[in-house]
Amino acid sequence: MLRESNYAHLCAILSHLLIHTHAPLVCRCTLLNNSGTILYPGDMLEWTFYNQKSYSSAASKGASRGASNPRRVTVKVATAASERVIGRALSFAKPGETFDLLLKSC
Repeated sequence: MLRESNYAHLCAILSHLLIHTHAPLVCRCTLLNNSGTILYPGDMLEWTFYNQKSYSSAASKGASRGASNPRRVTVKVATAASERVIGRALSFAKPGETFDLLLKSC
């Protein structure tokens, strides 16, 4: 589960590493495209909370979060003024496929 406070803490750690190391810190990871849209290489991505209502197939299967379960985090193409940008897509991915993400330095 990723909360805004955890994200800020992660950014603080990464920026500390960038300041105290001479080599650039490049973090590359593989994620699942659960956004419902196609991602293209070079797309700037932001994190957002998963909205079950926008995915009718998941709602029809009876999958519900419940009051005590954690919220799911998904990615989407970032807007120009977004403060939630997490990085840049490095590969093409249809919904449900994995893609490579280059994490931005904070």
